[in-house]
Amino acid sequence: MKLLCISYYTSKPRNYKPAADRLVASFKKTGCNFDVRHIEDKGGWQGAVRFKPTFIRQMMEEHPEAERIVWIDADAIVHKYPKLLETVRQDMAAYFHPHPGAKEELLSGTFLVRNTAKMRAAMDAWIEAMKTAPKTLLKPEQMTLQTMLPQLGLKVFKLPRPYCQISRRAVWSGRPDHEIPFIQHTQWSREHRYSDTESRMLPPGGAKSGRRGKGKPVVLLPGRTAIAPKKTRRRRGIILARRRGAEGKVLARDKEKAPTQRPFRQGPKPK
Repeated sequence: MKLLCISYYTSKPRNYKPAADRLVASFKKTGCNFDVRHIEDKGGWQGAVRFKPTFIRQMMEEHPEAERIVWIDADAIVHKYPKLLETVRQDMAAYFHPHPGAKEELLSGTFLVRNTAKMRAAMDAWIEAMKTAPKTLLKPEQMTLQTMLPQLGLKVFKLPRPYCQISRRAVWSGRPDHEIPFIQHTQWSREHRYSDTESRMLPPGGAKSGRRGKGKPVVLLPGRTAIAPKKTRRRRGIILARRRGAEGKVLARDKEKAPTQRPFRQGPKPK
């Protein structure tokens, strides 16, 4: 087998099963070989991402027939069969996101490893390093691996952006990307960060629009939620979203402005 796609998902504390089901459906549609599994809670989001190198290493042992194993985050969608991944001859492959100042950030959302003895040893070193990785790291598995790369001596293939495309604009505004990516990451954890019962979130249901700022519309996609912008919250106070009747009816926002604050006066009141 030239290529095996793997992933896992948790159901607690946040349920990723709907996202994983969508990923599995895209694997079947594009003809990818895959192994997607449910795992128990590892201690929230941080624990789940820290388990990633361990899971990849286990899959390397369980699937010796796979020449290349590619990890794809459970909230991703495969739009087209990733032919390029079958031709990777280097030890590993990942997308390196460019930042100002000629800096690059390794993204592990789409992460390929060759199923070789050299790469298995590198994975063991990565797993060991994760045990002492600071808990304050925002993206612990990515940052730890990128720091280790010079010492590991691995040959790295840099994937093009369509193989690890994060489409924030397309998700939130409904506008399609200029090109259809091979693998699209939808950032499920950010879209569903809060429950629908919280007042700062708009509950899901149909495409609806509200008003934000100076008459600019806010478009809500089916099944999505949106957080009121910080600027709007500062100006108007907390914006409440109320569901009126059954799903599909109009959502209303509290348009009343926050009461104007009186200027602070020092000293005694003038007589």
